[in-house]
Amino acid sequence: MEEVKKKVGRPSTKKVELESSKKVENTNVVEKIDKEKEELKTKNNEMAEMLKKMQEQMNIMQAQISMPTQNIVLEQNKDITRTVKVMSLVGNILTLSTMKNGNKSGHTYLFDKYGQTKSILFSHMQSILNYHIKQFECGKVLLTSQKDYDDLGIGYMYNSVALKEVIDEIVMLKDENAINTICDMNEDMQEKVIDLIAQKLANGFSYDYNKIKMLKDEGFNVEEIAEEIKNVPSNKKEDDDE
Repeated sequence: MEEVKKKVGRPSTKKVELESSKKVENTNVVEKIDKEKEELKTKNNEMAEMLKKMQEQMNIMQAQISMPTQNIVLEQNKDITRTVKVMSLVGNILTLSTMKNGNKSGHTYLFDKYGQTKSILFSHMQSILNYHIKQFECGKVLLTSQKDYDDLGIGYMYNSVALKEVIDEIVMLKDENAINTICDMNEDMQEKVIDLIAQKLANGFSYDYNKIKMLKDEGFNVEEIAEEIKNVPSNKKEDDDE
């Protein structure tokens, strides 16, 4: 019997199209997945960058918030330890106290000579001015800094007080206008300057006698005051603050 051979022909068109369609579909799926991965990666990068910027902004805001608090603490500490340089311009003992009449519970600062300078706590100065404001107004005591005058609320005094260097020059009586300058001073300043001249005279300083006589003619008997100073025990040479 004759064997019948099967013919091997080309695959059907339908089958080819189906396989081709599957390949295209698989390719599209892969491409879609890759695209989604890329988009997700981009979004993650953008989110990370956004979070980084937000963190930086939060750090800046936190720093801005904390700085004033830190400055306040520093200023408070500065006020607690701040001192004011105070100079006595009287020729004898001067006492400044944070309490009336030098109460023992307060702080007392003793100046025992003309030109002596002490550093006093700013907070103590505020209390001292409550009881000794007149001493500052009349120039018996002065501050060495205009800022201290302003910060203590007595800036109006700054231009009216005579500086130590000016008083030193007047007390020497070397300037030809020294006598006129003394005569033009207010009563408190006159008292202070005359007392300083008398102190120097009592301690043996050699003045031009004509100047001393001119002062006497103006009603300031410096020689008499100098003799009184010589006869007063040193422990009684205290200035009356009240």
